[in-house]
Amino acid sequence: MVFTILWLAPVRPNLSVNTDAPLAALRARRGSRVSLYRWASDGPSAKTTPRKLPEPQLPREIIYTQDAPKPPPMYSQAVRAAGLVFVSGTGPYDPKSGAVIGTTIQEQTKQCLTNISAILAAAGSSLSKVVSATVLLVEEDDFKGMNEEWVKWFPAEPPARHAAKLPVRIPGMRVSIAAIAEA
Repeated sequence: MVFTILWLAPVRPNLSVNTDAPLAALRARRGSRVSLYRWASDGPSAKTTPRKLPEPQLPREIIYTQDAPKPPPMYSQAVRAAGLVFVSGTGPYDPKSGAVIGTTIQEQTKQCLTNISAILAAAGSSLSKVVSATVLLVEEDDFKGMNEEWVKWFPAEPPARHAAKLPVRIPGMRVSIAAIAEA
């Protein structure tokens, strides 16, 4: 008998698993990532060996513009993949000098969104295509002021958004914003 086992993985046709192979062995082969394997057998006494199917690679493009602050070498300003643009957390920095712009939460929120807008433009997208945003604030009391500036940029049909407290203090910085937009 041939059964198809599918768990925590996308559906892929023509994949089967030998029922003699224990489920634990399948999990052990990939650690915490679970995938599908094809098991070949010439009969009940034949030795079974897994053959990993190739995983499809989505094309991705690193986005960089000089119109936004230069990121540290550990990450990119943004990545375009799967029809989306993923913008890294962006602080209120001047693209030319690297200095923090503004002292109020409204000024800093405006600069963050200006930087994100420049990155999205370099990726061929725009703020009108943002579907989700993450806002990190140093002080919880800044939430109201951040919202005052936010609604100026997203007056109708705002993106999904969540906010959290910034886990580290960077001198002068009060907010960081990340976004996901349609490409």
